[in-house]
Amino acid sequence: MVRVISFTKYFSLLTITCCLQNPFPSIANIPQEKLTDYISKISISKDLAEADSLAKRAFKEAEKHQDLFGKAEIYLSLGEAYYNQAHPTLPKVYFDKAFEIANELNSPILLLKAHRNMARVYNKEGKYHLAIQHFIKSLDIARETNQKAYIFTNYISLAISYNDQNKPNQSLIFSTAAMSDSLSIPKTIKNITISSLYMCMGRSFWLKNQLKSAEHYTSKAIEMASGNDVRIIKTKGWAFSNLGDIYRSEKKYDKALVAYKSAIKTFGLLGGEFGLQRIYIAMAQTYYVQGKYNEALILAKKAYNLAQRINIWIDINDSAKLVSEIYHQKKNFEKAYSYFLVYTNAKDSLKNIESSQRMLELQTRYETKEKENLIGLQQVKILARDTTLAKNRTENRFLYVLIFSTTAILLVLLFAYLKTRKKKNIIQDQQRIIETSNRKLQDQKADLIQVNESKNLLFSIIGHDLIGQVGTTKEFLSLLVNNPDDIKTISEQKNILEALYTTSLSTFSLLENLLLWSKNERGLLSYIPLKQELKPIVEETINLFQFQVQKKNITIELEGNINATASFDRNIITTVLRNLIANAIKFSKVGGIITIKILETQSEVYISVSDTGIGLKPQQVKAITDGKGLISNDGTDNEKGNGIGLTLCLNLVKMHGSALEVKSTDGQGATFTFSLAKKSPTSLYS
Repeated sequence: MVRVISFTKYFSLLTITCCLQNPFPSIANIPQEKLTDYISKISISKDLAEADSLAKRAFKEAEKHQDLFGKAEIYLSLGEAYYNQAHPTLPKVYFDKAFEIANELNSPILLLKAHRNMARVYNKEGKYHLAIQHFIKSLDIARETNQKAYIFTNYISLAISYNDQNKPNQSLIFSTAAMSDSLSIPKTIKNITISSLYMCMGRSFWLKNQLKSAEHYTSKAIEMASGNDVRIIKTKGWAFSNLGDIYRSEKKYDKALVAYKSAIKTFGLLGGEFGLQRIYIAMAQTYYVQGKYNEALILAKKAYNLAQRINIWIDINDSAKLVSEIYHQKKNFEKAYSYFLVYTNAKDSLKNIESSQRMLELQTRYETKEKENLIGLQQVKILARDTTLAKNRTENRFLYVLIFSTTAILLVLLFAYLKTRKKKNIIQDQQRIIETSNRKLQDQKADLIQVNESKNLLFSIIGHDLIGQVGTTKEFLSLLVNNPDDIKTISEQKNILEALYTTSLSTFSLLENLLLWSKNERGLLSYIPLKQELKPIVEETINLFQFQVQKKNITIELEGNINATASFDRNIITTVLRNLIANAIKFSKVGGIITIKILETQSEVYISVSDTGIGLKPQQVKAITDGKGLISNDGTDNEKGNGIGLTLCLNLVKMHGSALEVKSTDGQGATFTFSLAKKSPTSLYS
C-alpha cells in the first residue's frame, strides 16, 4: 500500500510568499511611470518570452534615468515571473542580482523584498534553515521601518515554511500572530492576505489530523479567493489542493479527485505547469489506493517527468517510488526495479541535503561563537590596559602640580605628551596583534573550509553513491531471496546476476578510489617510482573490463610502442589507467572503439586513452583543465558515476610531475593524455 504523501514537504511557499511580494509601493527612488508599468507587467506575465521583452525595455528606461533602484525592482519582477513558471535556476539568479543592488544602496525596502525572495527559493529547494534566516531578516526590517503589511506577510511565510517542515505547532504560533495583526492590513490586499492565512491554518490543522478544523479554514480560503489576480489564483489553486488532501485523509476519494482537478484547472489560468507535479502525485495516489493502476500510472509518470525537468528532489523521490510500486502491482518487475533505483538515489540525495544543512547550521554557530569569544577577550584586555594608563596619568599629573607648581605644569605637559605617545604606540602594537590574530583566524577558517569541503565530499560520496550501490545490491539479493517466485525465467535470473556483478565491480572500484583519495588528501599515499615496463599493467587493466566490453561490443586497440619503459609507481598508474579506461567504456556507445596509445620521446613516454563515445562539452573540458575535475554524468547504458575517479587521476598524475590533458568534441569522443618520465620524476607534491 502506498503511503499518503505529506504535501507539507511540497508546499514551498508558492502562495503568500509569492502572492504578496509587493503589498506596498517603493518608498524611495520611485521609478518613472513608464518603468513602473513595465515592472508591474513583468511579474504577472504568463509568457516568459514576453517577460524578457518587457524587462529589456524596462532596463533601457532605468538606464535612461540612471535609476539603480528601478533596476533592482526589474530583477525582482523578472525573478518572480520565472518563479511563477517553476523555472529551476533563473529565479535565484535574478533575486541575487536584486540582492546585490539592495546591499549597494542599503535600501530597507529592497533588502526586505530581496530577503523574502531568497527565502522563497531556499524553501522550495528544501533548505529550510537558510529560508527561515532570510524570512526573519525580512521581518526584522519590516518591523524597523513599520511596514505593517510586510510584517503580516512574513508571519504567514514563516507559518507556511514550518508547515513545509511538518511542524504545525510552530506554524500556528506565527498564524496566530498574523491573525492578531490582520486589522492593520490595507483593504486593497485584505482579501488575498486573509484567504492565504486561512489556507495556511487549514494546512496546519490537517497536519495535526484535526480534519474538521482543516476543512473549515480551507473552505473559507476558497470562498475569499475570488478574482482574476495572479495572487488570488495561486491561493485558490493551493486551497483546492489542500481540500483534496483533507478528503483523501477521510477516504472520500471521489471528492478528493474533484478538488484536485479544480486545483489543476485553477492553475491552468496562469499558463505553464506551476506546481502541477505535486497535484499529479496526489491524484495518482488516490487512484492507486482505489486499485485503478492505469490512471495512477499516467499521472505518476507526468509528475515524475515534470519533477525531473524542474529538478526538485523530493518530487522525484515520491513520484519515482509511486511509479515503481504501480509497475510492481502490474507485474512489470524490470520497470519497477529501474524506477526503484531512481527512488533510492533521490532518497539518498535528500538525506545528504538534510545532513549538509544540519552540519552547516552547527558549523556556522560554532565558528561565529569562537570568533566572538576571541575578539571579545582581546577587547577586554585592551580596555583594562587603557583604563590603567589613564589612571596613572591622572595621578602623576596631580602629584607634579602640587610639588612643582608652575614649573611642574610644564613637566606634567611633557610627561602627558610622552605618556600619550607611549599609549598610542601600545595601542598600535595591540592593533597589530589583533590584526595578526584576525589574519590567523582567517587562514584557519580557510583551512577549515577546505578540510570541511573534502570531508563533505567524502561524506557525500559515502552517503550517496556508496550507500546507493550497496542498497542496490541489497535490493537485488532481497528479490532473489524473498521473492523467488516473481522471477520466472532464466533470462530474468541472468539479468539480475549480471546487474549484481556490475554493481559489485562498481562498488569495489569506488571503494578503492575512495581509499586512495583519502590517503592522498591526508598526505599518507606512498609514492615509490621504479623503472618498469608499461605493457603488463595495461594488459592487466584491460582484462578487468572484459564483461563490460563484451556487453557493449567494444573493441580495445593498442598502438605505439607498448613495450616502452618508464619510471612510475605501479599501483598509482594502474589506478589512473583503470579510471580512464572505465570512463571510456562508460561513455562509449555499443560497437565503439577505445584506443590506448603509447608514444616515446627522448625523455618521456606519453600514454593516451581515446574513445569514440559521446564526448565532453567545452565547459566540462574547461572544468577538468582548470583542476576542478569533478564531473558526474550517466553513461550511455545508464551507468552511474560520482566523478571522484577523474579528480583522483588529476592528483595522481600530478604526483608524477605530469598533467592530465583533455581533448574532446561534444558527440565525437574524448582523449585523455598524461606523460611519465623515463628517469625518476620530480613529484610536484614534495
